[in-house]
Amino acid sequence: MARRRRRRSLASGGDRIILIIMMGFLLIFFIKPILVLTLLCLMIYFLQKFWKYQKNEALIQLYGETHSTDQLLATINKLLNTERYHLSPGEKSDRKKTSSHYRKLLDQSKGGFVYFIRETGGGRIKIGKAQDPYERITKGFGVKLPYSLQLVHLLESKNDLLTEKLFHQHFLPKRVHGEWFHLTDEDVEWIQSQRYPSSIMASLVHEKES
Repeated sequence: MARRRRRRSLASGGDRIILIIMMGFLLIFFIKPILVLTLLCLMIYFLQKFWKYQKNEALIQLYGETHSTDQLLATINKLLNTERYHLSPGEKSDRKKTSSHYRKLLDQSKGGFVYFIRETGGGRIKIGKAQDPYERITKGFGVKLPYSLQLVHLLESKNDLLTEKLFHQHFLPKRVHGEWFHLTDEDVEWIQSQRYPSSIMASLVHEKES
């Protein structure tokens, strides 16, 4: 009886080992293709991300080399800061020099502009386009406003109409009315970073079709 029990236990143990081995082979057979497919999907995903990153980097380099607007932005803000005050003769002289400097910078531009201007009273931001941003801002808003204006970013674009449209679409859920948007500080930081989708980047450097 004891021998029979031992034989049965050995047989059942052997069956379990065979069953485990068979399950192992089945798992390898089914899981291996899934792992390979998963790895392929991950590779494709990261290759797409890398390609978009490289494309944006190339556009950023091209944009950065040919379209520097930092001086224009600072000059416009300097002019805007003198719009609301009675100026002394010295301040008027400085403003005249600043205005002349702005004109020289504007003459060097190769396209239109998309501007992002914030009203300090309500904090809203207007996204607009113009060939002459300062003139557009002062004529559009008027002078002697009850609140001050700050140009938070300025982009030179060879297709300013499309660039403006793409930014309006990007911030559509935050639109208040017309060209006015309620944007957060994080939104402004993103605008200033110039790490835009490739469609916006392309609109900056590709001339509009005639």
